[in-house]
Amino acid sequence: MAVALDDLPTLGRNIREARKAIKMSQRQLARLIGASHTTVGRYEADVLEPKISRLQAIAETLQTTIERLLDRDPDGKEVPYAQC
Repeated sequence: MAVALDDLPTLGRNIREARKAIKMSQRQLARLIGASHTTVGRYEADVLEPKISRLQAIAETLQTTIERLLDRDPDGKEVPYAQC
């Protein structure tokens, strides 16, 4: 069965899911990582990719890891966010 590209996990979708999982707003995340809520929205829409230092701050703030946000386990295999 083919998977539609719109159904594939992306960094932005994973950031959004992790943020919502801890009931945090875009504005709250933005304040905690030193960005604007517009920037966080652009990350979640996959319009803009965060630099590695900002990605680390996002992961720490959302109580997850960069690997999970990127859908990768420590061995480099893809892992659906829901399974992490």
